[in-house]
Amino acid sequence: MVSWVLTYTGKQFDVKRPRLRDIDIRDIAHHLSLVCRFTGACAFHYSVAQHSLLVASQVPQELKLEALLHDASEAYLADVSRPVKKLEELRSYRDLDRRVQHAVFRRFGVRSLEEPHMALTNAVRTADNAALVTEGLALLPYMKGWNTLGKPLKVRIAQRTPADVEQEFLATWEELHHAR
Repeated sequence: MVSWVLTYTGKQFDVKRPRLRDIDIRDIAHHLSLVCRFTGACAFHYSVAQHSLLVASQVPQELKLEALLHDASEAYLADVSRPVKKLEELRSYRDLDRRVQHAVFRRFGVRSLEEPHMALTNAVRTADNAALVTEGLALLPYMKGWNTLGKPLKVRIAQRTPADVEQEFLATWEELHHAR
């Protein structure tokens, strides 16, 4: 059975057996800039790449690369909303997600998700959750209860083109990657 997805740069990325040489930051930036958050239910297109940039802007310098790439697996697997992702029926998806995310982190020298707790650092997780609340209030204002999930960030969520977000994602990655 085929277990690969075709990437923007023309690679066949095997999600079951990710090879580090097949992970390309250009694919990640391009794919994530086109993947819409909240399964597309937003007031306007707001991408996973834009979300990742927001999360990276909220953490200390030494965690910015981890934050920028914290959802990179979604470039290859797509974005699945949190409530759905947690379903027992999606256990295999979660396993693939961890496998791909771990490979991305290894490829770019981000600390391992493997040990000791297979989780993002607390600062990145906190920034991710704060971004979720902020984005939810701005992009899905008809849904109630966002404030019960945490305190929103003091930032404005703006509509941007996927091409602009992709370029900023690549520029941010370049800056962070070369600073290491």
